[in-house]
Amino acid sequence: MLQNEMFLLKLGEVVLKGLNRRSFEDRLVANVARRLKSCGSFQVYIRQSTIYAEPTTDSCDMEAAYAAARQVFGVVSVARAVPCEKTVEAIVETAKSYLAKDFAAARSSVLDRASGEWYISVDADEYLDEDCSELVEYLKNPNMYRNDFCGVVIRNYGSTDLIGPYSDFMAIRMVRMSTGTRYHGAIHEMWNKSGNLHVHSLKKTVFHHDGYVGFGTEAAKGKQKRNMDLLKAELKRDPHNLKTLMQAIDSSIGMDDHLSYIRTALKGVRKKNPSWQELGPVIFRSAVNAASVKKLDEFWDWVQEAEKLFPKSLYTNISINHTALTACVNEKKYAEVIRRGERYLQSIGNYNSGNYNPAELCYSTLDVSPEYEDTIRILMADACFHEAKYEYARDVLIPVLGSRLSPGQVSNYISVMLNLHAQTELSMDTYITSFWEEIGEETPIKTWGMLRRNAVMAQAARAYRPEFRTEEDRNGFRHSYTLFLPLNGKCELGTASAILETENPEELTALLSTVQHWDELPIFALSHAIQRGVTFPLRDKPLKMEELDVLAVHLKEAESDVLELIPKVKGGTPAQTSAWKKALAMSAVRASKWEDEPRGMELARTFAQIENEFLRFSYTAEALEGDNLLILPPLHRFGYLCAKAFEALDAGDAVGYTRFLRKGLTVCEGMKPMVEFLIKHTPELQSVSNDPNPELLVLAQKVRLMLAQYAPGTPAVEAIKNTEAYQKVAHLIEGVEVVAMGGLIQ
Repeated sequence: MLQNEMFLLKLGEVVLKGLNRRSFEDRLVANVARRLKSCGSFQVYIRQSTIYAEPTTDSCDMEAAYAAARQVFGVVSVARAVPCEKTVEAIVETAKSYLAKDFAAARSSVLDRASGEWYISVDADEYLDEDCSELVEYLKNPNMYRNDFCGVVIRNYGSTDLIGPYSDFMAIRMVRMSTGTRYHGAIHEMWNKSGNLHVHSLKKTVFHHDGYVGFGTEAAKGKQKRNMDLLKAELKRDPHNLKTLMQAIDSSIGMDDHLSYIRTALKGVRKKNPSWQELGPVIFRSAVNAASVKKLDEFWDWVQEAEKLFPKSLYTNISINHTALTACVNEKKYAEVIRRGERYLQSIGNYNSGNYNPAELCYSTLDVSPEYEDTIRILMADACFHEAKYEYARDVLIPVLGSRLSPGQVSNYISVMLNLHAQTELSMDTYITSFWEEIGEETPIKTWGMLRRNAVMAQAARAYRPEFRTEEDRNGFRHSYTLFLPLNGKCELGTASAILETENPEELTALLSTVQHWDELPIFALSHAIQRGVTFPLRDKPLKMEELDVLAVHLKEAESDVLELIPKVKGGTPAQTSAWKKALAMSAVRASKWEDEPRGMELARTFAQIENEFLRFSYTAEALEGDNLLILPPLHRFGYLCAKAFEALDAGDAVGYTRFLRKGLTVCEGMKPMVEFLIKHTPELQSVSNDPNPELLVLAQKVRLMLAQYAPGTPAVEAIKNTEAYQKVAHLIEGVEVVAMGGLIQ
């Protein structure tokens, strides 16, 4: 008896009774208790028109009790059950554990109720592909009566939306009812075939399956443990059974004993145990995969052994070959990559055309989705490039559809294309144009069109860098960025390529006027245009301030000397010119490490001058007075006070210079490095610090006496520090070191 097992007895017409129903229910409970008495001790009671019969001892004969309960008049059905918590997870796990040995019986019970000529089984986590024409034609064909079973392709996905890589295997899901066959087995239920039965395979009839999604979650681990408990029991009875060992290998992935099952199964294949020819390729596939992941020394030995024992197997020529090819890529064995790639493409072509033995796929899954083939083609094309087989590399890439590539695959694809374009005389114009259109399609995931194009832009970015172009010139290569010239007018990469190929300012201006997405334009193209005298921002295409700020930051990140660009900003509208200079100056200030004394002083003065011009252009004079400055962003307030500081310094007021810098820090503490740099490297300030005015010394002493009368941090102290007198001698009281903290604030 299973622990906690009980019976649920469903009632018939009694549930339709009126006020006297209780008396009938009590009679039924008594009758059930009487019938079960001879089978052991049971507690019998009724809840919501269902009679519960729970055994109170382990000695109860549950089979006899089940038969006896079914004989009670008034009971229409009897169900065996076990109690569990009222959660979906608990119900599912309890069902898996309780019904583990009865799955085959459950499936067969459906057959007992079926009618018709054929029975077809579709699980709850599967659905039939919309193209079922092959199945329909088969059922209409009189020759179908020559077969007893039919296999269909079960396609396993890694996501519930059925997108991405998949693997196939052939499952016998159709049986002719006249055979009388039934299911058997506890984990992977199978047909109990005996005698001279004929099997037909429908290679184009696909059941899409997502039942393995989430393998590794707690629920999946529960299923894994359930399967392994059953398999261990079977292996204890028959430790050399290759089929059971293969199932143990599949079910023990991620477990400590996974590798031991592999080694045991390999020994069985070498000893030619029963079914070694059918199961050997699958076992070796698992062994090679495990060796690759765990970096085992046996990796190449197992690959070669599989190729020797099973040279024609799909698992050898597709799965094992794929893993071996990837290893060759990592080891830079490019000739071997090409050889294995050719074998893979031939084998996958045979599979897709139906030229294979379907019986081989009845034992395990096979990775055959287009994503795997695309990866092989990209790796193979790269190997061909390294082996100087340039035309072959191009031909291998041509069948790859950009619309089904992942963003990562797109990056690798473009890398090969850039190399072929730069270092060969091949024309890639047609291919790059069609490829760009293909990757823009929002398939198979809606956001992938954008992500794929972003991957192209990221991979292509280095091709526009001046130092990269110089290196290409040194090696005698074509500039890689010219690969995208055919895309001029289609995307910003194409526009940037055309810009770098142009020196004429008018033509450059015309090209820049076509830019729609400034954030997608390689910044070196803009730098090239500005260096050639192009007026930017364009007069007829004004930009938002935030767009100008982003472009300026990118120019600085590209290590462009924006100080050299600022004098070249002219000819545009006053507002755009002022905003662009401000953006360039701010990007330089943000990025400066404040180490180079001459350059740092020049940058600080330029920043102060441009900020002063920008603020006076953008705000009224009233807005730049007194408390009205509070409406400005912190960095602009600092810029305004920095300008005032340099005005004081130029007027010979070194004390005022320090006072304004200190005040600037109170509104933008993140500028502490700049202020410290200026105080340290301003000659006029050093003379004030070393030889102060006697009158200032007297004033400083008076201020110190006033401060001494109050506790630090009190309102009186703050009021004194805000006076003009204090500001004049602050550097004498506090020293020239500036105390501030915090990050850059804008």
